[in-house]
Amino acid sequence: MELPLLLENILLLGAVLGLGFWGIYLLTRPLKLLLSWFCNVIAGIVALFVLSLIGPEFGAVIPLNFFTIAVAALLGLPGVALILLKTLFF
Repeated sequence: MELPLLLENILLLGAVLGLGFWGIYLLTRPLKLLLSWFCNVIAGIVALFVLSLIGPEFGAVIPLNFFTIAVAALLGLPGVALILLKTLFF
């Protein structure tokens, strides 16, 4: 008669551990997304700064103003590529 009680305890422990791990996963997931976004912001701003330094040698003068920094910060490296294409073709 003690086997079902033991089995119930094992199942309950497994369910509690599973829910705990699932909760920890859900809590850490936004932190991963935030860290990924922060790395993209830093990469975009650094790339914009480097392009503003070496761009005039290749004929691409990229001004550092609020608009270009905001696009580089919000879109990351694709935003810097868009700024570079706009500067080269328009």
